[in-house]
Amino acid sequence: MMIDYEKKYTSLKNKSNIWRERAIALEFQIEELHKTNEELTSKLITIQHDTELKIMHKDAEIERLKLALEDYKERYKESKDDYKELIKTLKQ
Repeated sequence: MMIDYEKKYTSLKNKSNIWRERAIALEFQIEELHKTNEELTSKLITIQHDTELKIMHKDAEIERLKLALEDYKERYKESKDDYKELIKTLKQ
């Protein structure tokens, strides 16, 4: 049984070249994935900061509206009390 080493060498060399090309292609894909990951991470950080800022603005607006509501309630109560006093005065 005679082994044809030249054919075997050529076959192994072809397989090696295929694997090398695949490895290079995968390296390029990995680089692209890293770039995409960095871009998405940057966008996520920006979105998180924007969201936190919007939440802070909304919290401040809610607090302002709560204070305005309390003020309106107090003024309504005062007006109601004044009205009751006026009715008492007019009845006398």
